[in-house]
Amino acid sequence: LWSDHGYHLGEKLHETKFTLWDDGAHVNFMISDPRHRDNAGTRCDRPVTLTDIYPTVAAMAGVALPDERIRGNDLEPLLADPDQAWAAPAHCTYRDVSNNMVRSERFKLIRYGNDDSSVELYDMQEDPEEFNNLAGQQDQTSTEAKMKQLLENALR
Repeated sequence: LWSDHGYHLGEKLHETKFTLWDDGAHVNFMISDPRHRDNAGTRCDRPVTLTDIYPTVAAMAGVALPDERIRGNDLEPLLADPDQAWAAPAHCTYRDVSNNMVRSERFKLIRYGNDDSSVELYDMQEDPEEFNNLAGQQDQTSTEAKMKQLLENALR
């Protein structure tokens, strides 16, 4: 079961659903896997995307992906253990292909345009409402570089 993405109702002075902040980009996503009944109803907060549906369903059905260009991650490991480490970041695009977000479990980087003139970096554990932009701060240089590399990898 999945839904359309979120909506802003005045948050950050927006009344729309088209942003890269979590209020606009978040999607409710639930999977029931009868092989893992002991995890039924367990919440998993790992970042995943809707492109993960196809590889997951194919793997659950024991079917190989028909084309190597299909992107996404098989979520079966998270169905077996929702608390396990998950290194795959989530990626989202807004409006045109030059506006992107990449999210790891702890950090989120948003970049508008194809350069670094408009970058936002958030610590989602410390600032889940995304109010404190850490981009450009001296103590966040390595985190920002790591997140930019994750974004470049996602775009490739």
